[in-house]
Amino acid sequence: MGSVRAVSADARTLHDQARGRTGSGQTPTAEPFVGRAHELGVVASLLAAAADGRGSLTVVSGEAGIGKSRFCDEVADRADRAGLAVVTARCWVDGGAPALWPWQPILRRLCGDAAADLLDADRGDRAVDPERFARFIAVTDRLAAACERAPVCLVIDDVHAADAGTLLLIRFVARTLTGAPLAVIVSRRRGEPVDGARAALLDDIEREATPVVLDRFDLDETGAFLATHGWPEIGPDLRTALHRVTGGNPLFLRRIAALGVVGSDAALPGGVEVAIRDAVARLDAGPRRVLQAAAVLGARPAVSEAAGVAEVEPAAVLDAVAHAEDAGLVSVRGPDRFAYGHELVRAAFEQGLAAGDRLDAHARAVRLVAPDSTALAPERSARRAHHALAAAARSAGDARLAVTACRAASRSMAASFAYEQADRLVSAAVEVHERPGLGAPPAQLLVEWAEAALLCGQLAEARGRFERAATAAQREGDAVLLGRAAVGLGGHWVNERRTPVEKARVLGLQRSALAGLPDVHEGLRCRLRARLAAEATYDGAPPEPVGAAVAAARTSGDPLALAESLSLWHHTLLAPEFARRRPGIADELVGVASEHGHGFLALMGLCWRAVDLFLLGDPRAAQALEVLRERADALVSLNIKYIVDVLDVMLLVRAGRLAEAEAAAQRCYDLGTEVGEVDALAYLSAHTLAIRWIQGRDAELLDLAADIAASPTLVQAEFAFRATAAAIAARAGHHDRARAAIEGLAPEGLAGLPRSSTWLVGMVAIVEVAAEVGDRVVADEVYALLAPFADLPVMPSLAVACLGSTERALGLAAQTAGRLERAVGHFERAVDANRR
Repeated sequence: MGSVRAVSADARTLHDQARGRTGSGQTPTAEPFVGRAHELGVVASLLAAAADGRGSLTVVSGEAGIGKSRFCDEVADRADRAGLAVVTARCWVDGGAPALWPWQPILRRLCGDAAADLLDADRGDRAVDPERFARFIAVTDRLAAACERAPVCLVIDDVHAADAGTLLLIRFVARTLTGAPLAVIVSRRRGEPVDGARAALLDDIEREATPVVLDRFDLDETGAFLATHGWPEIGPDLRTALHRVTGGNPLFLRRIAALGVVGSDAALPGGVEVAIRDAVARLDAGPRRVLQAAAVLGARPAVSEAAGVAEVEPAAVLDAVAHAEDAGLVSVRGPDRFAYGHELVRAAFEQGLAAGDRLDAHARAVRLVAPDSTALAPERSARRAHHALAAAARSAGDARLAVTACRAASRSMAASFAYEQADRLVSAAVEVHERPGLGAPPAQLLVEWAEAALLCGQLAEARGRFERAATAAQREGDAVLLGRAAVGLGGHWVNERRTPVEKARVLGLQRSALAGLPDVHEGLRCRLRARLAAEATYDGAPPEPVGAAVAAARTSGDPLALAESLSLWHHTLLAPEFARRRPGIADELVGVASEHGHGFLALMGLCWRAVDLFLLGDPRAAQALEVLRERADALVSLNIKYIVDVLDVMLLVRAGRLAEAEAAAQRCYDLGTEVGEVDALAYLSAHTLAIRWIQGRDAELLDLAADIAASPTLVQAEFAFRATAAAIAARAGHHDRARAAIEGLAPEGLAGLPRSSTWLVGMVAIVEVAAEVGDRVVADEVYALLAPFADLPVMPSLAVACLGSTERALGLAAQTAGRLERAVGHFERAVDANRR
């Protein structure tokens, strides 16, 4: 395979991606490369490893102007000469990038148009499930095939500007293709403000990569750099002074050389930004004004668009570029494109605009990017939203246009698997609408906003947004929007509202929404019926009505209704008698959700599958957990990652690594509270109780257990905490207290205790009480109830803790009842089960 070189310009030139380094056939002369011998050596070894079939990820980092882009160009040149297929790309720092940019041109160049279309659900391969993880897998398959033809080097510049989806795919590719001949090299700027989600992803990428940190030039490198920029004769004193003033920053040194102050008596600027501003100020007013207006278009504007934004003829733009090129501020990039020398240069030009002029320039850019707002390509939709947002403060009309543009771009982003970008855009639309002049955000916008948060797994945030959406829908009298908001208020789990007043309020709203929905909206009606039936099971209702709601969802033809109903049905079947029925429901959920692009619900199905296998004591559970972990990481679903962490704590306890488990349980709780998981405290309590029980220190938790057992948020059917508190009291010698507690649990007999996800744990706790106080009657009663579940491990809820095999509890009950031979058999089987 021959060498493949492409440098992405931006989404305005997607069709030019296969036309060489600049997309124009005109390649600027590269300046000589100075220094960085050690850093180049590190990368050279990784390129050699890629040529031998060993993949790697490298992060090149440094401050603004330190030479990251120039270093990446040099690496690409060397990889090209070494025979690797090289594709270089750059993330947008200017805003308005398409979803998952720049993966589209990378895939198009390496693998063809069909591979690039994988990142668009409407255009992608119909044989691939229309949800993000499946598309990520398909992307890595295409890249692996390209690597089989020749070793590949991907160089992606400015990843600090990438959206979360782009970073996820970078991390996913790097993790998945470690055994392929692929070198992935990315650069990021230090000190750049990055929001929380993207910052965490960048840190993850860097933690898993080989770091290459670019420092400032030393004294010798400073002299060598200036020599390559027209100043070969520099005395040692001046070289030292210049190094001290510039700090060895290559961009500052370049500006000093371009300003012509090297070797003169002119005062040196006080920093790189000052040097750039000084160079901009030296331009004639006409060229400066043109380039200031064009700066709102980004780092590489088209001449035609720059002319439109600046309201001049294209010839005036070319004249301005010629003037600024002489000053080293811009460079020509083809017959209809130029580039600012650095993002700091572009920013300096834009900052020179008066506030009103900047708003006007962005407003003109909106019309240039999308003169017809219908049927926009995804890349134009994103740019239109970017410029419309920047111009929103100009007038109420501009603000309304920004809201419309952001909503359209948000839908486009979601269709291209950039869920985080979709959420950011619709959040921006809400923010604009909340400014004075437009009135309260309408219900339609608020529902989209809430659903975007739920798609990203932001449970706590989604709850608040759905509340606002429901209020707005009621105010507007819109039954359909009220239905969408009401069903969203339920969240992803059952019984998320714990206080009686709050639960009654939400259930009342859902019933009212269902009653007001026209029959034509059968899918939404199915979703509400399934939710109400599922919630009723936590008040003692049987799960059969949820199953009926699932059957109705199947006939409705609405895959979202079916997927949601299946997940809710599964949640209501966590009692042990349904242990072997649940896996089929989880499998159907995964299939339906994946086929129809409901990525989070597919993830829920995988979560249920892993939980099911643990609750069955199936040896395949560990593998299912790893599949879930990989998918949760790839999608950055923090609430599912929380469940993965919960299971990890359980496994640490089961392995006897109790100190590690205790620390992990606290970290797990912190994540649970961050994502708004209502069971975070209960799960921490379960972890802590399991650890202290094994340590023989459960008496320390007697008061805590009693407090939890008395909590008003505890579901009446979940008697396990009360039984556990009684067991702790019995083991601490408080036999009368323990007996009273057990008698209070089931005054009409233990068989009447409600079956739930914690029923086994509660029964085992009752066995412990019976054994401590020597109650043969209770032991016999519990034995009969537990016997059908002898082959199951004792694990509450979503497998949050493991108390060993049910066989042990049966053995203890038999021993307490005086049936010693039977007890021995149970204990022997318990040992075997616990070893497995």
